[in-house]
Amino acid sequence: MAAEMLARPESAVPPCRIRQIFIALLLYFVLSFLLGVALGFLGVLGPRAVAPRLADEFVLLALATTGFLLLLTMHLARRARGGIRQVFGMAAQGKGLASLFGAAVGFGVAPVGMALLKLAMAQLPGGILEFRLKTGLEEAAIHAPLLILFLMVVAAPIAEEAFFRGLAYPAFRARFGVTLASLFTTLLFVPLHLSMLALIPLTLLSLVLCLLREVHGSVTGPIAAHAIYNLTLLLGLAG
Repeated sequence: MAAEMLARPESAVPPCRIRQIFIALLLYFVLSFLLGVALGFLGVLGPRAVAPRLADEFVLLALATTGFLLLLTMHLARRARGGIRQVFGMAAQGKGLASLFGAAVGFGVAPVGMALLKLAMAQLPGGILEFRLKTGLEEAAIHAPLLILFLMVVAAPIAEEAFFRGLAYPAFRARFGVTLASLFTTLLFVPLHLSMLALIPLTLLSLVLCLLREVHGSVTGPIAAHAIYNLTLLLGLAG
């Protein structure tokens, strides 16, 4: 009976239309592309990795795109039924417990993600997409440690979880149910990171975050899990 209840789409009105989700992502990718072109002209983004002397500028531009995603999310949430608190489950009981549980889950998933990522980095050619995740994180961590820490542990988890688990997942769930909603949300979440090397770890992370959103009905758990996961990943790659 419990499994059937989880598999059944929510009867409540979704926070936004699925079409709005895709439009917001399209706007995000267009902005990211334009900034990427600007990076190329400015010489910040080289053919293979981030230029060490301009790592702080690179992270600042990443923060700009993350902030834009958060603005889009807030705009859609304000227009949704119940407003921001209702959409993100901020009015639900047990948010603190959900955050602690999410942090523990993120800490537990991180070693698996790290092992899968290192395996991919060892097995796959370094020239894939002319981009090595480890190189970029190492250089950014050395030359802009506070910025990369803020981006990965604060800004990115909040913006991405607010959008994907706060808006996208409930919108898909209301129409398709839990399983398909998790898959569709993951299919949108993973390409956002533009990393072939992290394909499997990101897929695993996204499915776990969707499960946390389903269990607690709030984005606080996914945000905490995402933040701890990113922190552990950053320390592991930079260490």
